[in-house]
Amino acid sequence: MEAAVSQVTTAFSKPEDESTWTAMDKSLAFFTVSIQKVSPLVGVEALKRITKHITQSLLSPRSALQKTAITLLSTSASSLGPSFASQGMATEHLTSLLQLSAKASAVMVRLAWSGIASIVSDVGGTGMYPFAVLCCSELRKGSKASKPLRIICVDSVCCILEALRSNLVDGGRFIEVVQEVLRLAISDSANEVRDAGRRLFGEYSQLYTNQVDKFTSSLTPQHMKSLQIKPPPTVKPASNNSRDNNQETNSAKQLVREKQEQE
Repeated sequence: MEAAVSQVTTAFSKPEDESTWTAMDKSLAFFTVSIQKVSPLVGVEALKRITKHITQSLLSPRSALQKTAITLLSTSASSLGPSFASQGMATEHLTSLLQLSAKASAVMVRLAWSGIASIVSDVGGTGMYPFAVLCCSELRKGSKASKPLRIICVDSVCCILEALRSNLVDGGRFIEVVQEVLRLAISDSANEVRDAGRRLFGEYSQLYTNQVDKFTSSLTPQHMKSLQIKPPPTVKPASNNSRDNNQETNSAKQLVREKQEQE
């Protein structure tokens, strides 16, 4: 592992340009292979030492270098599991992937999302709370944040809930963030973001079964329509005419009874 770290450090010690891209790419590929052969503890320490180089690669103008960095992160999360989330490392790399999805091409947005989904799934939701809060913060920006970014933020929270199905203890602390993300998503101006909100609501309904009615009762009719939920039927109060008619009917019945008694 030391050799892999050294190779990355050497490759990235020079300014990034066309003459250094190949060496950078090869060093990250070598690191990706190496991290699969070590213990989680060793792997985490090695990743910490090259974090800034991974971030540089994700934000590089060289798409091939971006792809290699995403592959490195996905492979590392798969190999290290929950250890990948230690010391805020997962959140740091996921933040870079979000930044990438905000301004990249459609192809790179898909790659960024595949990296996020892979990391969250392999980590198992552990340590994902700061990332969920970040996604919520991005959604609060509304149209100031790009549409692909907003979609990925909602889908990321949905992915976290999927990973938390087997860990309801950790899931409990996410509920307020998830509810705000839901409200933001279903009121978004873009239909694709609202679609992502409906997917999130489906996952929310499975994880927080006991909270669904309470949550939906707090929604506006417009929000309920967006989630394709029918509002509860309203009971109309009896009209004055109806009450008057009932009184007249009762009076008539009383008169008939009295006449029968007299006869």
